[in-house]
Amino acid sequence: MPFETHAKLSGKGLLSFLGAQAQGRGRVLAHARLAISPDMQLHAETGGTVDLDDGHLRLGPIVTNVAPIWNHNQAAFSQPLWRSMDKQIGRLPLKAAIAKFWAAAFRPIKVAKSPVAWLVLRPKQLSVSQPSLRNGAVAISLGVGAQAHVAVQEAPPDNVPAPLPLADTHAAPSDAFSFSVPVMLSYEEAARLARATLEKKPLHLSGLTLKFSGLSILPSGQDIVVFTRFCADPDWDPFGWFASCAGVYLRGRPVFESARKTVRIVNLHYDIDSANLMFRAMRTVSGAAFISALQSHLVFPQADRIDRLERQVAALLARPEGREFVVSAKLEAFGDPVFTWTKDGFLAVFAARGKSAVSLNL
Repeated sequence: MPFETHAKLSGKGLLSFLGAQAQGRGRVLAHARLAISPDMQLHAETGGTVDLDDGHLRLGPIVTNVAPIWNHNQAAFSQPLWRSMDKQIGRLPLKAAIAKFWAAAFRPIKVAKSPVAWLVLRPKQLSVSQPSLRNGAVAISLGVGAQAHVAVQEAPPDNVPAPLPLADTHAAPSDAFSFSVPVMLSYEEAARLARATLEKKPLHLSGLTLKFSGLSILPSGQDIVVFTRFCADPDWDPFGWFASCAGVYLRGRPVFESARKTVRIVNLHYDIDSANLMFRAMRTVSGAAFISALQSHLVFPQADRIDRLERQVAALLARPEGREFVVSAKLEAFGDPVFTWTKDGFLAVFAARGKSAVSLNL
């Protein structure tokens, strides 16, 4: 850095009548070794040379060129300059900015409206890279290791920020992220969908019309139970005088078809008691034809719901968030879900994966 300097000097006390003026031109060539400590304090070790091309000092009638004296002893003379630069670099509000981002990371982010869903991050670890030069600027990479989940509820979940931890150091920062997005289909909703299809397309078997008055789905360990209540009316009996009614329990295994994004109940069969009851009461509907026809209605498409949630999550992540810390991400895949069922319903957990971009603007 080339520079020019102009200075006025005056003495004190008995020497107050003395006055001096100095001016000079030269060049500063400096280098700094930067490092970040675990407490997120930026440290600098600056050194270099300050070469004077011309340095005149006027003291009364005396004029002298001090450039040779300075250049010969600059190692000692320039130390206050380097210490001042190190002090100024150390004052950069790096830790304060990181602390604000750390606290902001705990705030739930609304990712869906119907149903209302929140992305909840629970940061556990913090890491920083040592400073490096990128495109003429000093770059510092920040890494946050967090557990993430999506909560489906109206109000934002409570998520109190944890204290800012000491930072580890990482050599090669990663821009990859992954978190779980659960999609729940309750048993009540699934049963409602099945009843709607049965009302729209009643079952017809061997001259009988089956009218369902009830259908419910219950969890049962390794499978699920489908309870149905229906009446079988002969087609030639318009008044239902000869109808036979029954309530039976069937068992089946839920599966998730990834290609169609559909929940389906397969391997449907009577439990032992219901099989004996149905065989005695209505042999026509005690066989495989009834089970196959009913199973075709136990199909629950979820593609629209899953696709809508994926679009909402992708749009939210792509929108830059923050001022000092600007965070954005690109969702690349939901992936095939891990499928199971709970006491409340069928659960498909998708792994949302992608690349994130974070910048710190001090």
